[in-house]
Amino acid sequence: MFIQSKPIWLKMPEEIEAFPVRCMNNNVLHCRLSLPKHWDVMPEMTETPLEIEHIFRGSNMSECLTINFMNNVDLQADIRDWLDSILALTGFPILGIKTVYQEADLITWIYQKDLSLAKGFDVDEFHAYQGLAQLSDNLNLNFLYVLLARRGKKAWKICLSLDSTYTSKTVDSANLNPDYEKAGSIFGNLFFLPDK
Repeated sequence: MFIQSKPIWLKMPEEIEAFPVRCMNNNVLHCRLSLPKHWDVMPEMTETPLEIEHIFRGSNMSECLTINFMNNVDLQADIRDWLDSILALTGFPILGIKTVYQEADLITWIYQKDLSLAKGFDVDEFHAYQGLAQLSDNLNLNFLYVLLARRGKKAWKICLSLDSTYTSKTVDSANLNPDYEKAGSIFGNLFFLPDK
């Protein structure tokens, strides 16, 4: 339903007056991207020997940006397993949403493979996914976006959930630009910081 050669939500749109963002460098997670101005700038932080996670929450618990970073990945491993294992265990791709909404139904889930994206982001590997979900107490659908990237032994998983203006009865794949543009305003400044 949403397949395109290069996802529109990876392109920076014109400034959206109703959805202002601020660009942020996250030196701990070695990346730069934008965060909606009305979201909390202090993330929930978790660190294990394997990875660091920062979760930025929106005004609704259904909206969040989760950034996971691993500094020493196994080059023989498939980084898609980082996402696929969560999807297999919970039936949902974004753990930060599934822990809040026990009833989170994935309506569509699409892997968008475009080999040129890795070159564009100066990484060795890049995978993009997007989908639609219905959360238990939310009448509107949520748009989900997940990126996986690897440069050498560093790897990132970036997950975004945004409330949409659509319900399961009104969603129309030909008319989703305003919602894609919100995601584009967050991912449009995405940059993986080089090693120092």
